[in-house]
Amino acid sequence: MKNASQSPEYVFCEPVSQTGTRSHLRRPDSAGAVFPHGGIPSGCRALCGLDVSRGWDTEPPVTAHAVRELLAITRQAKPGEGMICARCGEAYLETASA
Repeated sequence: MKNASQSPEYVFCEPVSQTGTRSHLRRPDSAGAVFPHGGIPSGCRALCGLDVSRGWDTEPPVTAHAVRELLAITRQAKPGEGMICARCGEAYLETASA
C-alpha cells in the first residue's frame, strides 16, 4: 500500500478544451507530478489517447470502486453527459484487474 507522500498511479484529469462534465484518467509522469491548477505538460495523454496537455488534474482518488460507480452513471446518461470517459474507465479497470 502506498503512503500519502507517494504519488498516485493514476489521476482523474480534464483537458483544457473540456466542454462537458466528463473526466478522463491518466498516469502521472515518472516524477509523479500532479497538476490540480492546470498546466499538464505537453504530450500527456489520457488512457483513451486524448491529448490532455495544458489541462488539469482533479481531486478524487482513483480507485476501481470509484471508476466502476462513475462508469455505471455514465452508461445511464445521455450521450455526452457521462461522468467519466468510458474508454478511460475501461482501460483503467483492465490494468487494475491485471
